[in-house]
Amino acid sequence: VQWWEVKNAQPYKTGEIIYEIYNEKGVSLGRISPQMKQITVTPNKVSYHIIGFEPKNIEIGIHSGYKGNRVNDVIYLVGKDVNGTVVRYEKINIEIDEFEPNAYGFLAPVENGITVENKKEHVGTGTESLKENVTENVLIDLGTNFRFYSRFKGIIECMQSQELDLQTAVDVVAKPVGDDTTIINGKLKLVKGTENVTNITMPETINLAETARPKHYSLKFEVSPEEYKKLTTGTEYQIFKNDNDYHTLTIGLQNISASPLRKNLKMDKALNFRTTGSSIEIKVQNDILDFGKININEKTNGTNIIREGYTYVTVTGNGINDFSVTPNNNQMGETEIYLTNADSSQDTTKKLQVSRLKAEKVSERQTADKLIRVYNLNGIVTVPKDSTVGEYTGQTVVNVTIIN
Repeated sequence: VQWWEVKNAQPYKTGEIIYEIYNEKGVSLGRISPQMKQITVTPNKVSYHIIGFEPKNIEIGIHSGYKGNRVNDVIYLVGKDVNGTVVRYEKINIEIDEFEPNAYGFLAPVENGITVENKKEHVGTGTESLKENVTENVLIDLGTNFRFYSRFKGIIECMQSQELDLQTAVDVVAKPVGDDTTIINGKLKLVKGTENVTNITMPETINLAETARPKHYSLKFEVSPEEYKKLTTGTEYQIFKNDNDYHTLTIGLQNISASPLRKNLKMDKALNFRTTGSSIEIKVQNDILDFGKININEKTNGTNIIREGYTYVTVTGNGINDFSVTPNNNQMGETEIYLTNADSSQDTTKKLQVSRLKAEKVSERQTADKLIRVYNLNGIVTVPKDSTVGEYTGQTVVNVTIIN
């Protein structure tokens, strides 16, 4: 908002008081009268609107000349009645803080897919699962988002430009932590949907509701296939400008490069990411395929006892599009379990046959960089009536083959 009201002043009375405005040196800058209720005065470098009208107080607003630096101006308002007698004498101190463009936008980390806005000015950490045979530019997520505040442009409209924007450094480099000799060249991008840019302009938002907030932009490091090949698995990289400054974003008035109208965007550390390779994670529920307790006397006709057992296996493919699961040591789905002795050794002469081992997919979930499937691993055990009583254990293999 452009206007700052002078509090506790007497109402301007049309036809009764004429205000003469002076600077600190006593030079007249103009007057407010019943015929001229608004003027522009320049006590120093900044010009101000001065408006007086009934029944409100005198109002002062910046007209032009504000360059973003701190301002301390003084003007005097001398009110005279129709006879020229001084009836009002006011000294008005005008103080304007240095312009702070960081008040219009902020960074915040992304944790578990959510932008944590109460950690503004904090940088997150991105993860890149390295891929092979890359033929196009790659956007590496940096685990950090930016958005403008939802607000009026206010004082920006009083300055040279009415547009405020966020800009990335022209060229940036990624360096492994603790290694200044390895350099990955790339560009810092602001990404929202299909938009992939190096600068964005602040929108003016009248609706201050949460649903009307400016949208988040995701910060990403764009690299060519040639530069991407230089990345190594299990490494943490930090993003810098060519002069090793980690302040790779600036915010301020368009086409302005100098402070205070443009400043480094506040951030607590360098933008960064870590690399991982394609991998498979296998987790077996309770770490066992359990057939339970079997009473070998439950049948009296001499036939074998058959029992089914199952467990759930979660397989997570990191940076993998598809894989297959084969659960056993051979293609027939068969294996053996052995009697366990008191000393935990196995008696391989006493065994039970396990067969029909298979893994059946029960659910699948795809994220940006993971494929997660849950399988029902099941099979049957055959227990002859003459089996030795005891606990039987064994091992089977869950084979996961990466398809692509």
